[in-house]
Amino acid sequence: MFQTDSANLTEAEHIDEIIFQAISAQDTYLQLDQKAIDRIVNKMARVGASKHLALAKMVVSETGKGIAEDKSITNIFATIGLEQKLRDIKTVGLIEDNTVSGYQIFSEPVGILATFVPPEHPTATIFFQAILSAKTRNPVIFSFHPSVQSSSIAAAKLMQEAATESGAPPHCIQWLPASSEKSIITLAKHPDIALILMDENNFIPCPPSPATVPILGVGKVNVPCFIDRSADLEQAITDIISSKSFDNGLISTSEQVVIICNRIYSQARDLLSQKSCHLANRDERAQLEQLLFHPDSGEPNPECIGRDACTLAEMAGFSVPLNTKIICTEIAGIGPAHPLSRPKPFPVLSFLASESWYEALCFCEAVLELGTSAHTAVLHTRNYSLATDFSTRLGATHTTLNGPATHGDICHLPHQGDCNFTSALDRQNGNPTTATLSVDKLLSHKVIRQRPPRQREWEIPKKILFSPNCTTYLKNFAGAERILIITEEALVNSRHMDTILHHLNNQKYRVKAETFHEVGELTTLSSIEQGMQCMNRFRPSAVLALGDGTIIDTAKAMRFFYQRPKVTLAHSPLHTPGNDFSDCRTDPPQQQIPLVAVPTDLGAGAEMNSFVTIYDQNRDKPLNLRSCELIPDCVLIDPTFAIPAEPLDMALTGMAILSHALEAYASALASDYSDSMAMKATELIFTWLPAAAIRQPSKEATEKIYNAAAMAGMAANNALLGLNSAMTHSLSFMFQLPHDLASSLLLPHIIRYNGVKNPSRFNPLTPGSRYIAHERYQEVAKALCLEANTPEQGVTSLADAIIRMQKQLALPRKLRHYGITQEEYLASVEDMADQAFEDHCTATNPRLPLIQEIIDIYTAIY
Repeated sequence: MFQTDSANLTEAEHIDEIIFQAISAQDTYLQLDQKAIDRIVNKMARVGASKHLALAKMVVSETGKGIAEDKSITNIFATIGLEQKLRDIKTVGLIEDNTVSGYQIFSEPVGILATFVPPEHPTATIFFQAILSAKTRNPVIFSFHPSVQSSSIAAAKLMQEAATESGAPPHCIQWLPASSEKSIITLAKHPDIALILMDENNFIPCPPSPATVPILGVGKVNVPCFIDRSADLEQAITDIISSKSFDNGLISTSEQVVIICNRIYSQARDLLSQKSCHLANRDERAQLEQLLFHPDSGEPNPECIGRDACTLAEMAGFSVPLNTKIICTEIAGIGPAHPLSRPKPFPVLSFLASESWYEALCFCEAVLELGTSAHTAVLHTRNYSLATDFSTRLGATHTTLNGPATHGDICHLPHQGDCNFTSALDRQNGNPTTATLSVDKLLSHKVIRQRPPRQREWEIPKKILFSPNCTTYLKNFAGAERILIITEEALVNSRHMDTILHHLNNQKYRVKAETFHEVGELTTLSSIEQGMQCMNRFRPSAVLALGDGTIIDTAKAMRFFYQRPKVTLAHSPLHTPGNDFSDCRTDPPQQQIPLVAVPTDLGAGAEMNSFVTIYDQNRDKPLNLRSCELIPDCVLIDPTFAIPAEPLDMALTGMAILSHALEAYASALASDYSDSMAMKATELIFTWLPAAAIRQPSKEATEKIYNAAAMAGMAANNALLGLNSAMTHSLSFMFQLPHDLASSLLLPHIIRYNGVKNPSRFNPLTPGSRYIAHERYQEVAKALCLEANTPEQGVTSLADAIIRMQKQLALPRKLRHYGITQEEYLASVEDMADQAFEDHCTATNPRLPLIQEIIDIYTAIY
């Protein structure tokens, strides 16, 4: 302990000496392991508990307040009870090693603690804080209230000797020899103090600029208690008396105002009287108000704090029986005009009647508002469903149900996660919030986090049929009693529709079919809304999509929203980066209906994925929808259903398929599974697209492009896409360009952009420790038998090969040929770049782009 060595030392120099010794203790503490700390804590608890009654008597003798027997109980729970709770808690070094999630947590002490001990229960507070500081290896400096100097010093010496005898640093527990206002403020403002523990109602002045050091202190706790008509009334009254009379009401979390249901009000009054409680009359209530509270400030009279009921009555000017436990007084309301509704650190209890549950809650709220800390509220009821409403409405940190508030606060100390012996009001930032002084608040946690392994899965349709005339599967398709066929108007009376209906009508049971064909060139919000009206009217048991990619995407979105009526388009977020709708993997849909996709466009097979981009002219960007529920249950890739396309359209379709395949192969989430599909799709496009993009392609060429589209779709669904798709979405939305055209224009530029050795920004999703997109493109170039001796050569060869194929297929390579003026285009480039940057596909591009880089690519394709 600090001893004054020279009368010439100033108070500031005394404080500096104490702090210097505390810093030395901190350094020594850091050398101790968990076993040594636990040994110190155990010894401190046993020694403190051995003196529990003697110190309790010393406090009562010194102050004349409280009950020695009750203070001895608090001493026990602040020593042995606390040690039992802390026994299995790690506070030194590595406290958690989570190999599954890949992180480690290390704990360190926060630093030197300055604590200002309240006079109501000084020895228990000193025991509690000294043991907790030792457990967390924080040196502690105490300042004692003048009225409890002797008992406080005795308790602190007991803790100090027990700690040092069992191996703690000599100066781990210190105290100020005199608690003058100047020394207190000097200590509180010292730069080496890490945390202040200070009672808001203490004798200590609040130091200036409290935000410089975190402060934990007891707030003004005003505890409401409601007795519901369903309560066990006798048990409730017994609990309240036991709690409020404990230590003559010095525990701040004891009941202060009891609200009683009007139906049992008289019975409750009778029970209070029978159990040695004095019911004050109107005159006695006025005398108590005058005695117990300062007329101007409303603060409790310090001469009355902790006095017994008989003494208080005598001081007020009336008498009560000697065995009186508490004085009960009826009050007319709650608030500053009713002093007895305030916190009362003496055995005086206020009560009033409530006409309803709602009125009782209002009374309880008013009681809490008279304090600064909504810490504790009490409810007595047999209707346990009321407890949630009670706790939610009041917002108290602790709700005691069918028990005494004081005993619930103290006696549960060894078992609860937070130690409520010293409640806390966190005033560091000037925002009062209730808290509790516990191990976590006295430790600084440091985390070492490893890169966790990414959990991957392969999601594809449950069934994929790929051969001529595979649509005969519909003859045995289960669940098609009421089937909605979503298609385009041109196919309603086509041979494709006749074939579909023929197969469905050949089932053993009668099939009722309905057709929806209000679908345009893009998947739009309006077409989905019209489709939802059709579905809600028809109530299908299955959905079949017959047509191109827009048809299939529209059907996917319609089925998704039909299965999830609570997820409405009208309430979807507009500007959320990434997915504009929530994925519903963990929340099964309310109803499940199968979706069969029959693509008639060679590129539509790519739509067997979990994505839909929804266009709405009333919004400033497309909406991205992603969910595993969007994947069709069955895809029938029947080459005989391919609608002949113009060579240009076929060529653009092939380039879009190639774009999806190459994006999936270079994606930050690419895997062995997606690579196999993406690489094969790429090879098929390079081999068969020139043969397919002619007037009358062979059946084999058509089938190969069909298969390439499906493979690219499965690869992209699992590895996800990249910047090409993101910029395509924005470009096609802004100028109403065909999606395939925009994708083709961008493809060689994106390959060169991604195919650099040292990009401006890396994607943290990419596995491994280096950038590999250029090497991935080199692998593709090698598979296509292009020159690729180095990654740089492979990137150039691949981009040049795509350009050669674009020239061979007579595909446009610049936007200026499409009637878009340069002024109009450049004016929109920045908005398109912003939209592309926010697109969900950008997140898995191997190179995370800067917006200016996206602008440069857009400019290059004009």
